Amino acid sequence: MQKVVLDISVSRALAQALGVAGDKDIAIGGGASAAQQYLEAGLLDEMQLHYAPFLLGGGIRLFDGLGASPSNRSASSTHPTQPTCAIAS
Repeated sequence: MQKVVLDISVSRALAQALGVAGDKDIAIGGGASAAQQYLEAGLLDEMQLHYAPFLLGGGIRLFDGLGASPSNRSASSTHPTQPTCAIAS
């Protein structure tokens, strides 16, 4: 998988990625700040959340400050692993 780091708006970055990817899926990596930008712009149709329970309690909260509640989102599956749990929605 090719990795590219961009310093542009999320909508422009996604447009460039779509141009390069063609009909392939695009994966966006990053922390809560990157995810919040794509969520707020309405540019995500699927998220995979990976977390390690011992890290919870610090950092940026994923859904804080996004305005509308993420109530239209639901977990489509969970995949427990050791020592983490991957949640796909």
